[in-house]
Amino acid sequence: HDYSGWPSLACVSLTRVCVRASLSCARVCVCAHLARLLEPMLKSFSEFYHVFDFDVDTPGNGYRSLTKVVVLSFVHHMVECVRRLSDQRFRKERKAMKMEVYCSALEQLSVMVSFAWRLLNANPKGQLFFKDDQALSVAFVDEYFHMKRACFYGRSLPYCDLCFIGVAAGSLLSSGKYAMDPELCGEKFEEITKDINVQLLKGFWNITETEALAIAKISSVPVHVNKEISFLPESFTLPLTSTTSQYLTVPVPLTYSGRAPIQMRLISHKLLEGQVSTERKLKKDLAPKSKHLVVHFHGGGFVAHTSKSHEPYLKSWARDLGIPILSVDYSLSPETPFPRALEECFYAYCWALKNCSMLGWTGDYVCLAGDSAGGNLCLTVSLRAAACGIRIPDGIMAAYPATLLKATPLPSRLLATFDLLLPLSVLMKCLGAYTGKAKPEMTCYFCPPLSSGLDPLNSNIIHPQLDNSLEEYYQSPLLAPDHVLKGLPPVHIVACSLDPLLDDSVMFAKRLRAIGQPVTLSIVEGLPHGFIGLAKFSKEVKDSAKICLDRMREVLHLQQPAQSETK
Repeated sequence: HDYSGWPSLACVSLTRVCVRASLSCARVCVCAHLARLLEPMLKSFSEFYHVFDFDVDTPGNGYRSLTKVVVLSFVHHMVECVRRLSDQRFRKERKAMKMEVYCSALEQLSVMVSFAWRLLNANPKGQLFFKDDQALSVAFVDEYFHMKRACFYGRSLPYCDLCFIGVAAGSLLSSGKYAMDPELCGEKFEEITKDINVQLLKGFWNITETEALAIAKISSVPVHVNKEISFLPESFTLPLTSTTSQYLTVPVPLTYSGRAPIQMRLISHKLLEGQVSTERKLKKDLAPKSKHLVVHFHGGGFVAHTSKSHEPYLKSWARDLGIPILSVDYSLSPETPFPRALEECFYAYCWALKNCSMLGWTGDYVCLAGDSAGGNLCLTVSLRAAACGIRIPDGIMAAYPATLLKATPLPSRLLATFDLLLPLSVLMKCLGAYTGKAKPEMTCYFCPPLSSGLDPLNSNIIHPQLDNSLEEYYQSPLLAPDHVLKGLPPVHIVACSLDPLLDDSVMFAKRLRAIGQPVTLSIVEGLPHGFIGLAKFSKEVKDSAKICLDRMREVLHLQQPAQSETK
């Protein structure tokens, strides 16, 4: 769509009512000038943003989302506010204050759109980022921290119709004087998030572990098996896919904290043969083992959450898919940064392959699933499995995954300017905590690619070797070379249009398609980062979450449920 004429419409409406609204004429003139300057840039975006789409049937990228937010949400609501102000006889001062905030927001949005225009001209044709442009990355971060973002948080722009996440974030400041003064609330939120402490971030995001979770449990799906699994890891062997006569030694995770218990949670709607449950059932009451298994890695920015936070939707998955789900509680950053989480997730995946009968699984089909940080771990665990020469999963379902763990300027990351859950400062803190450079001496094991020296003919037992050159690829799968990415199984990505990580998904899907790897990309409209856990709160979110289920069914070769069963 061509949205370039909308700013002029807003300017006309603003000018007509500026006197009635008691707005500063100077402020209105500045806003009108800025809005007209936006028009050629927005027009350019609308002419070129189809080039960055995954395909014709999957329109979506940062330029599209940015244009839609600026025009359809901001300008449209500005015009609507002006219209109401013109018709209102009383309390015009309050509406005028809202218009003042919108004018301030337009000034900041013009800076953001100008930077997006700079990206469009600086990046290679058809590319959403330029890997080696360090100066642009520095300018991007500097521009963000010099913006006055409080106007986005107090009376936040209604760019998201389903703002449950934003409401939750706003609840931090929803009491006392902040509830009565939205502008003061916005200033305080900007102050907190500008240099937020990771421990404070952990505490806020882990609210779902306590009171909020108790409410969610009341309406969650009942299951027969919801068992925490904890054990001290031991090395074991797995056969190589190339030959059954040679094996790989799966190493114990040792980085940073040494040998420590592996934590997992097994969820199953029915009690299956081989599973252990608190319920006592006769053998005849047990369901047969499932041919399918989902291994799940939770999100939380690598710094927060456990399987307990994601328990409500995991129970729904277990019921709707009719299979067991193994969710891994990996160690969190910054206490144990990269590669500890990857080591533990890789070990847990290998352990599931080795001990399938304990999970009520026959060992036939396995799907890796995760959201955000968990989506990143799904990809990197699969890359490591392929590099080690062991069985890779049958497929991956990654919801809004982080595939580029760098402060790289991407069009979609400009959306972090006014994202309440994932401001750029918070995003950078999470990525920095996981990829922190100040690392002690590591004893981790990285498996080199088979093509770089791993010769199965030399020994029956193969031990993984350290290969620091692969570290960047295991952090940011988007940067992996083609021959490494070709080791991945089919990948199904579910992204959302209002997510600062949208371009991570689009670029990664295009990379896989370019090298002939099976990949699908679904982009859900109008939803922010983290929507997968909000299915019970909105029909739109519930319908979008079903896409994740359908992708897992596709990986596991499960039949779609009958229409009557889905209601």
